[in-house]
Amino acid sequence: MANHLAVYNRTIFHTDYIQMMLSGDKSTEIKLGYRRVAPFGKITAGDYMYIKEASGPVVGRVLIPEVKDYVLDPGSPELLEILLRIQETVGLRDAEHAHAMFEKNQYKRYATVFSLAKPEQLEHPVRIYKNNMSTWIANYELPVELQFAFGISDAEMKKESKRDRANEFRHF
Repeated sequence: MANHLAVYNRTIFHTDYIQMMLSGDKSTEIKLGYRRVAPFGKITAGDYMYIKEASGPVVGRVLIPEVKDYVLDPGSPELLEILLRIQETVGLRDAEHAHAMFEKNQYKRYATVFSLAKPEQLEHPVRIYKNNMSTWIANYELPVELQFAFGISDAEMKKESKRDRANEFRHF
């Protein structure tokens, strides 16, 4: 299990995707890119995604139970097929909205589609220090403030850290 920090603009495209994720209305996420950048190839089932507002605090987290990475041929209909298949769970209004998203992103080569489960919204959002423009930080080391906010004990963090170090060598 790893932790990831994802930064979202609260009302991008006139929709509050953060609230949709934390209420459980949005149960699938898709991240697209021209290059192999996180989260592509960086997340696995069982990881947690911590949700941070752009220029704001961490407001919650979700469990990632399923992940699938795709390498796409630019302009191919594969991305459209993916969008149509997940449109209801990803927060697209209808097939027309899926087609519009495809038109905007059809030349991106990499897609990561993952499920969202067990949303936990913080009653008191936590401000953290983040000094870069990244919208995704893979294998994020949780600050003490977030550990406390989510009730994660030191023993749990040490156990996860040992497991992560042991698994580091299995990837070679």
